Amino acid sequence: MELKLFPWENDKKPYWVNPDNGIEWYVDEETTKWCKQDHINGWRKLKAVVFYVAERKDDNVIPLERVLIDEKTNDVLAIETSLEAMAFKIDMLRMSIS
Repeated sequence: MELKLFPWENDKKPYWVNPDNGIEWYVDEETTKWCKQDHINGWRKLKAVVFYVAERKDDNVIPLERVLIDEKTNDVLAIETSLEAMAFKIDMLRMSIS
Protein backbone atom coordinates (compact mmCIF):
# COMPACT_ATOMS: atom_id res chain seq x y z
CA MET A 1 0.00 0.00 0.00
CA GLU A 2 1.38 3.38 -1.00
CA LEU A 3 0.95 6.26 1.42
CA LYS A 4 0.04 9.53 -0.24
CA LEU A 5 0.80 12.13 2.39
CA PHE A 6 1.48 15.23 0.32
CA PRO A 7 -1.07 17.20 -1.74
CA TRP A 8 0.83 16.69 -5.01
CA GLU A 9 0.72 12.92 -4.43
CA ASN A 10 -3.06 13.22 -4.38
CA ASP A 11 -3.18 15.20 -7.63
CA LYS A 12 -3.92 18.51 -5.88
CA LYS A 13 -2.77 21.62 -7.68
CA PRO A 14 -0.58 24.20 -5.94
CA TYR A 15 -2.30 27.12 -4.24
CA TRP A 16 0.29 29.38 -5.88
CA VAL A 17 3.37 29.03 -8.06
CA ASN A 18 6.02 31.73 -7.84
CA PRO A 19 6.46 32.99 -11.42
CA ASP A 20 10.06 34.04 -10.75
CA ASN A 21 11.47 30.72 -9.55
CA GLY A 22 8.74 28.11 -10.05
CA ILE A 23 8.51 27.32 -6.32
CA GLU A 24 5.11 25.75 -5.57
CA TRP A 25 2.98 26.49 -2.50
CA TYR A 26 0.45 23.87 -1.36
CA VAL A 27 -1.94 24.18 1.58
CA ASP A 28 -1.07 21.74 4.36
CA GLU A 29 -4.66 21.03 5.32
CA GLU A 30 -4.00 18.80 8.33
CA THR A 31 -1.54 21.15 10.02
CA THR A 32 -3.80 24.11 9.25
CA LYS A 33 -6.59 22.23 11.07
CA TRP A 34 -4.26 22.05 14.10
CA CYS A 35 -4.21 25.86 14.15
CA LYS A 36 -8.00 26.07 14.25
CA GLN A 37 -9.17 23.17 16.41
CA ASP A 38 -10.21 23.48 20.01
CA HIS A 39 -7.37 22.82 22.43
CA ILE A 40 -7.59 20.95 25.75
CA ASN A 41 -5.89 23.87 27.51
CA GLY A 42 -8.49 26.32 26.22
CA TRP A 43 -5.96 28.12 24.02
CA ARG A 44 -7.38 30.43 21.37
CA LYS A 45 -7.48 29.32 17.77
CA LEU A 46 -4.74 30.64 15.53
CA LYS A 47 -6.05 32.30 12.38
CA ALA A 48 -3.31 31.05 10.10
CA VAL A 49 -2.62 28.69 7.22
CA VAL A 50 0.28 26.27 6.86
CA PHE A 51 1.81 25.80 3.42
CA TYR A 52 4.19 23.25 2.02
CA VAL A 53 6.79 25.05 -0.06
CA ALA A 54 8.11 22.70 -2.71
CA GLU A 55 10.37 22.61 -5.71
CA ARG A 56 9.59 20.64 -8.86
CA LYS A 57 12.49 18.89 -10.57
CA ASP A 58 11.49 16.97 -13.66
CA ASP A 59 8.51 14.85 -12.50
CA ASN A 60 9.46 14.94 -8.81
CA VAL A 61 8.19 17.41 -6.21
CA ILE A 62 10.63 18.00 -3.36
CA PRO A 63 9.22 19.53 -0.17
CA LEU A 64 11.52 22.25 1.16
CA GLU A 65 9.77 23.60 4.24
CA ARG A 66 6.49 24.44 5.92
CA VAL A 67 5.50 28.09 6.26
CA LEU A 68 2.88 29.40 8.70
CA ILE A 69 1.11 32.50 7.36
CA ASP A 70 -1.24 34.82 9.29
CA GLU A 71 -4.61 34.85 7.49
CA LYS A 72 -5.27 38.54 8.14
CA THR A 73 -1.88 40.16 7.57
CA ASN A 74 -0.13 37.54 5.39
CA ASP A 75 2.86 37.82 7.73
CA VAL A 76 5.12 34.80 8.04
CA LEU A 77 4.73 33.47 11.60
CA ALA A 78 7.07 30.48 11.34
CA ILE A 79 9.19 28.49 8.92
CA GLU A 80 10.08 24.89 9.78
CA THR A 81 11.16 21.77 7.96
CA SER A 82 9.61 19.21 10.31
CA LEU A 83 6.00 18.62 11.24
CA GLU A 84 6.89 18.38 14.93
CA ALA A 85 8.68 21.74 14.93
CA MET A 86 5.76 23.44 13.16
CA ALA A 87 3.20 21.92 15.56
CA PHE A 88 5.31 23.15 18.50
CA LYS A 89 5.45 26.70 17.03
CA ILE A 90 1.69 26.66 16.49
CA ASP A 91 1.12 25.59 20.10
CA MET A 92 3.46 28.29 21.42
CA LEU A 93 1.74 30.96 19.34
CA ARG A 94 -1.69 29.78 20.48
CA MET A 95 -0.54 29.81 24.09
CA SER A 96 0.91 33.31 23.76
CA ILE A 97 -2.34 34.83 22.45
CA SER A 98 -4.53 33.12 25.04
